Amino acid sequence: MFTLNRRNGKSQICITWEQRKLGELASIFGGNAWSSKEYDPSGEYLVITIANVNGEYEIDDSVGNRINSESCSEYLLSHGDILISLTGNVGRVSKMTSKKAVLNQRVGKITIAGDTDKEFIFQALRSDRFLIAMETAGRGAAQKNISNSDVLSFELALPKQEEQQLIGRTLYQIDSLITLHQRKQKRLADCSNYNMLHTQNP
Repeated sequence: MFTLNRRNGKSQICITWEQRKLGELASIFGGNAWSSKEYDPSGEYLVITIANVNGEYEIDDSVGNRINSESCSEYLLSHGDILISLTGNVGRVSKMTSKKAVLNQRVGKITIAGDTDKEFIFQALRSDRFLIAMETAGRGAAQKNISNSDVLSFELALPKQEEQQLIGRTLYQIDSLITLHQRKQKRLADCSNYNMLHTQNP
């Protein structure tokens, strides 16, 4: 248990954060090894692989194979699911978008239990501390691999639920502003490239 005492005049403020393992707060579910024979360019579901989990707030859902499978219900993803890459660039964490998709092998879906604030945990897993811990735990010569137990053994400081919600909401708002700024920059860059192209080729 971590306690911070701060004095403000005559008052004393105590903030208590508990050290908890992720496995006490969440579970992790692995994806399926889909056969390439099941791939269909016009398939209903996008197959989410480690390539889609890019470490941004949401995954990159613009690329990937698709399937039409009647046996995929167990692996269906929902908007906002927390996903983590378990192979290659291990420890990258992103949320699922609203696209219809299924979970592929070596991508884990982290489900938060109880009253623990989902956004707070998500933001904690996007920290440099978590990424470094997963990279350190990585095994393999050709490419790194981490296990479910590596992820669930990660320790984090957990404040009271009200503080979790405040911190999670604040960091979400910051992420939203960053995303909005990046989109504006991309639009400006696209407009600039368009103008340059038409200037050079009237």
